[in-house]
Amino acid sequence: RQQAEGIAYVDAAQVVGHARALPRVGDALVEGGQRGGRADQQQVAVADQPRRSLGELGEEPLMRSSEGQDLFSGDRIVLKRNDRYLDVDNGMRATILGITERDGLLISLDGDPDATRELPRDYVKEHVRLGYAVTIYGAQGVTVEHGLLVAEPGELNANNAYVALSRDRESTTLFLIGAGGEGNT
Repeated sequence: RQQAEGIAYVDAAQVVGHARALPRVGDALVEGGQRGGRADQQQVAVADQPRRSLGELGEEPLMRSSEGQDLFSGDRIVLKRNDRYLDVDNGMRATILGITERDGLLISLDGDPDATRELPRDYVKEHVRLGYAVTIYGAQGVTVEHGLLVAEPGELNANNAYVALSRDRESTTLFLIGAGGEGNT
């Protein structure tokens, strides 16, 4: 970590370390600035081994996401397509409960733990992704216990900074990357 004019610059490993130190990794939302690629890279780093080692995920993968990531019972996901028949909307967030008798994915929707849906395997394969890291725009309307914002200097303006820094109930930590000296990513 380096200090530059009162701002701490970090690398990606420090972000993951901070996420792992939270009481429950599943209560965190990592916002990847405005670039979806950075959010995608942080999905696996935050979700994979830390949650499994904490016993927050099932032991065996149930299915694969649209990005080819293993999905476990307990994983946080986001749905990426409206489907009236399934009664789901693009951007809905949920927690995986398990597999149904018809080989679908049983989920519990955020905001209403009693609201469950069954997602067919084909829908999951095409339109479901891990929901631990999103872009700032993808975080609009979301409330989490802990927020982690990863952004590059100059990436934040008044509007998206407000969205990014107002998603949490407990804490928000801002990480600036890609500046402040050589070797930072």
